[in-house]
Amino acid sequence: MLKSIDQTRIILVALLAVSAFLNYLDRQALAILASPIQADLNITNQGYAFIVSSFLVAYSAGNLICAWCIEKWGVRIALPVFVLWWSTANFLTGFATDTNTVAATRFALGLAETGGFIAITVMAQSSFKPSQRALVIGCCNAAAMIGATVSPPIIAWLYEIYGWRMAFYSTGLLGAVWTLCWVLMFVRNADKSDLSYDEKIDEQNTSTDQSRDDSPVSYLSVIKNRKAWAIVFGKMLTYPIWFFYLFWFPKYLTDERGLSISELGQTVWVTYLAAAVGSIIGGMASGLLIKRGMVPQVARLWILAFVAVVGTIGIINGFEPPIIISIAVASFVAFVQMFWQINIQVLSTDIFGKRELVKVISMGAIITSIASVISNTLVGSLVETISYRPMFIVMGFAYAFAFLIVYLLLREPKSKDSSAD
Repeated sequence: MLKSIDQTRIILVALLAVSAFLNYLDRQALAILASPIQADLNITNQGYAFIVSSFLVAYSAGNLICAWCIEKWGVRIALPVFVLWWSTANFLTGFATDTNTVAATRFALGLAETGGFIAITVMAQSSFKPSQRALVIGCCNAAAMIGATVSPPIIAWLYEIYGWRMAFYSTGLLGAVWTLCWVLMFVRNADKSDLSYDEKIDEQNTSTDQSRDDSPVSYLSVIKNRKAWAIVFGKMLTYPIWFFYLFWFPKYLTDERGLSISELGQTVWVTYLAAAVGSIIGGMASGLLIKRGMVPQVARLWILAFVAVVGTIGIINGFEPPIIISIAVASFVAFVQMFWQINIQVLSTDIFGKRELVKVISMGAIITSIASVISNTLVGSLVETISYRPMFIVMGFAYAFAFLIVYLLLREPKSKDSSAD
């Protein structure tokens, strides 16, 4: 499928993928080093929950800011600003001295990191065909998962040799290198690198939503659009699952299951590698269905239905199986979670025009972040008072509930004429 993409777009995908890789490498540093940082800075579990919630609150608010930046400056200028901002915030985490300073730097990180994924989705729609978009987003998501995969061993190694502060210094500096590469390729030579894609001349576009247009839209009109709420609920009910596996699952393995930081670095990466593989396969799956003649929206829904059925396997972890089983189950959940995330995201590009798309994505991310803050706070309280079991059970049924809502909201309501005898 990538053979039909020209060289400039291949470089574009590569740089977008690296930005997603850095996004998760910087994000995961805190989760991997949570235990030693808590011990060194006297941070309680509720304090850690406050830090994670600070990130999520900023991630939510950042959607409005980043969406405005993309509309105002264009994605070519906005993306490097986002990357440089969050890399600086990650670097500054190494100077933290208590709960509040860690929370402040992670808040700054969250403000910009959300913009990276909005930019990727906008680029996928504006520069690639409908049958290519899921794979493009899948490649970028896979890169993010690779970042999550390699972060445990790399950060654990940096911690063992240099201490936890150096992990933030070294990973934070990588963003400056990426920014320089992007500016040289797509900002300085903007006139020589045409990335626009005209859907009107693509015969495959006949199978996409014909009601979309690129005229200016307001957030109010998006709020009134039932299809926009399909995307919002599809994310809101399932993305907190991924945040759990990012921020709490490594802690679960060290605190509840007794793994050391070294053992964590040797094992938990498998979960994130599975997510990387799921990103690619999940992106290819709907693309192949489209190439076989299926309408894009229907192809995405078939993938979501599959996840709704098999995602229930995550409930097993609520009963504390052997470590190897626990990691295997988490890896499978992460694998199919990416099927869901890729296809619910690219579904929005099938339905909405360019101007509407940015607002739908940002609205969805804001509400999803709020839901994630609530679930994160709940996890923190449950960990202190009960256990992780309730969360594993609830997450197991979340996909089926989310699919039902997405399906009902996307289904066209019957007109009065058609319902009359």
